[in-house]
Amino acid sequence: MEIRNGTYTLYNNTHMLVREYYGHGISDPEIDKMREISYAKKLGYIRGFTLEEKEDRYCKSIKIADMSNAYEVETRGRYKGQEFIICGYRSLSKAFGLITHDEQLASRLGFISLSDGFILEVDAADVDEIWEIRGKSKLGLPLPQGLKAKVIIL
Repeated sequence: MEIRNGTYTLYNNTHMLVREYYGHGISDPEIDKMREISYAKKLGYIRGFTLEEKEDRYCKSIKIADMSNAYEVETRGRYKGQEFIICGYRSLSKAFGLITHDEQLASRLGFISLSDGFILEVDAADVDEIWEIRGKSKLGLPLPQGLKAKVIIL
């Protein structure tokens, strides 16, 4: 199961992750206008992309101006009657990582404290419902045509 959080674009009829360049150490207006788009290796090769073996993804550098759309995705789920952000899935242990910023809720359910919130790993079978919330990105680009604001996954 793929859990998606972050910025995405519909490029070449494929929903791709959009990432900023990090670690260049200086503010460079040209780099700030660039992004890396990527998709899972299992989807096959698309011309112009390079396989990143470490990440098992095909990647390409692109100017924001050359992107026609972008959207934010947040995957959410219901656990013990409460709504949480799902931050990942471990296929071997069949477990989800849940995130909350509600300190009282985190304390009551045994979440572990992080610097900016709380996290808990739970059995996937204990999550009642999973859905994606999709909306406008910070890149100022339009949403892909026909994009649904909420998609039920499970």
